Amino acid sequence: MRRIAGIYNFDQTPVHAEELRRMCSAMDALIPQGQSAWMEGQIGLGAFGIGSSPGEDGNLPQFSHPNGSCVIAFDGRIDNRQELIAALKPRQPVADEGLVLAAYTKWGRDCMARLIGDFAFAIWDCENQMLFCARDHFGVKPFYYYLDSHSFVFASTPRAILASSMVPVKINEGRIADLLLDYEGIDKTISFYEGVLHLPPAHALIVQLQGITLARYWQLTPVVHPSYETEEDYLEQFRELFTEAVRCRLEGNSPPACMLSGGIDSGGIVAVGRKILAEDCGKELYTFSGVSDNLALNKETPHIRAVLEQGGLQPCLIPESRLLERLDELVALIENEDDPFDILMTLPRAVYLHARDRNIHALMDGVDGDILLGRCDYISPLWHSGNIKAAIGETLAANGVAATLESRGGLFFNSLRAAFVPQWMRSLRRANRYRTVVDTEVKDTLINREFAVRSNIKDRLKTYEAQSFLPTSASHMDSHKNAMEHSNLTVGLERYERVANALSIEARHPLLDVRLASFCLSLPWQLKTHRGWTKLILRRAVEPLLPQQVVWRKDTDQLMWIFNQSVLKERVDYFYQLTLDEKDALVPYIDIRKLLNCWRDYRESGKDKDAENIWTGVALALWLRRQRSLPTS
Repeated sequence: MRRIAGIYNFDQTPVHAEELRRMCSAMDALIPQGQSAWMEGQIGLGAFGIGSSPGEDGNLPQFSHPNGSCVIAFDGRIDNRQELIAALKPRQPVADEGLVLAAYTKWGRDCMARLIGDFAFAIWDCENQMLFCARDHFGVKPFYYYLDSHSFVFASTPRAILASSMVPVKINEGRIADLLLDYEGIDKTISFYEGVLHLPPAHALIVQLQGITLARYWQLTPVVHPSYETEEDYLEQFRELFTEAVRCRLEGNSPPACMLSGGIDSGGIVAVGRKILAEDCGKELYTFSGVSDNLALNKETPHIRAVLEQGGLQPCLIPESRLLERLDELVALIENEDDPFDILMTLPRAVYLHARDRNIHALMDGVDGDILLGRCDYISPLWHSGNIKAAIGETLAANGVAATLESRGGLFFNSLRAAFVPQWMRSLRRANRYRTVVDTEVKDTLINREFAVRSNIKDRLKTYEAQSFLPTSASHMDSHKNAMEHSNLTVGLERYERVANALSIEARHPLLDVRLASFCLSLPWQLKTHRGWTKLILRRAVEPLLPQQVVWRKDTDQLMWIFNQSVLKERVDYFYQLTLDEKDALVPYIDIRKLLNCWRDYRESGKDKDAENIWTGVALALWLRRQRSLPTS
């Protein structure tokens, strides 16, 4: 895992090593190993890393091409190493950044069509006096930047960019409105600071004296072999791609490890990872699970234990009692998080803490199986296309997860309504919602009216919801593609990345391997969700490897929220006093009277809705407090 930073001064002002050192030191990783910097006049690149990817040694996270024509700052992992090595024929073993640099040297900007993995990098092309920056297909690795007429500044975190002293610190109040309204996925480029932008996933950015060019290098498109005719053909290919996705994420210097919940997503990854390790090297897979002794509160635990009883694993179980043992560390991490949207990531945070104790630097998880193979609307297109028999069968004979979440009658009538409500009626409903959004949002959240009006929440809601608008005639594939390209996926990945990075751990997501995602987009609808069973092809693929109760589990659970509630309950006095201490900072954004009422009601009844509002207030209070330590513009 790496963290990168850089400066390109358009006015030819030299970049100084101290500035790059300051930027690298401002980033999250707790144990930087091998900080380095490269400078040549007006351009400078800096990085540090912990050495968890193939070919990394943790000492020099930067690489120059042998002919001196290019230099790279690289963060990430390349998954098609053997394919690139065969094409590039390097003279000696080379790390991932060396492969990327060699690919750029040979193919130029077209190299992006040949790279597979999770990455963010910047290449200084000495010959063309150009900085070439790129971010991976789904946005697993971060890349922020700031641009003005004098300089281009980039880094893996906004904090590092602000530490350069070249960037004015100005809070983006619109993003605070997004926090209070839960519009996290409004945009793939936005940050909490004016002018500090995120490079969108699947995009490259070319920076030259004459200007910048932002270009998309990849579009999600279905990929399937034309000869596939039977479900078994698809199943065989899915197993092959899924196995390869897991195999790539097992590689590196870190002990192999994965989160394990009681669901099919992480369970499937653990099953395949266990099989790969047993066959290839005889190693056992480390697993990390949040559990509870109270089965009435948590249904995950028996399913987790069923997987562990199969053997071949090194389990770490984290019950609520052990969570409380690490409470001081967890609260300290919450206090120092860069992004207030991360406040409710208690369970992953606890898992990463325990993984770090075992010297693990990379941890797989089941993000985001729901989007890859899950709950996008698949019945409405059946109605609309005239496949009435299939539509009726999918609703009235529904079983599995979907039938657990919604009654069969509800599935029938809601899908019918979704398919045939006229577009003009949908537009009318949206227009009415936008007209009343200030009143409804002020009523239902902590945002105060003046700030709601000032931040123009009507337009923000329109922007957020526009990503989900599809015509009633949208096909299964259109609906699925829209879900995979939505900003909600991007910001979710970024949350995991930030929380993991704060503990020097790389979050790895096999279910978002770009090859697997492109294949799953092409699947026939009945292999994604059928008769209420979501992720059907995944269930069939791993059925021989997992207990049946896990493969065909119908219910769902929210252990994440249980862990959040435990932290709030144990530190209720501290968090309450925090909101009082930060009242003056909160007043421009929050209705303090409403927040205090939530505190009063929570102390009396402990209701989830009050707790949700309290956590939002705490998140903003902590973040605003943290801003006072930043350099002033």
